[in-house]
Amino acid sequence: MNDDRREFAETLATIEAAQPMVEPTEDEARNGWTPETLTAYLAEQQAAQALKTDPHSAFNKRNRRPSRANSRYRPLRWRG
Repeated sequence: MNDDRREFAETLATIEAAQPMVEPTEDEARNGWTPETLTAYLAEQQAAQALKTDPHSAFNKRNRRPSRANSRYRPLRWRG
């Protein structure tokens, strides 16, 4: 298992342990959500949000922008 999946699995396990069972509303139940599937879905969403906002997460270390531009910028270059 790579680092991203391991980090997500650990965060998901922590959130699932602390989250109580969520009962679906009438509309959600009509759309096919059960308490187990809705709780699992919400736990996955919370885990993803937690990793996206954590500055020390591996998910945030990939797409950092450079602190300054290089000197080869051409304003007339087409970027469409």
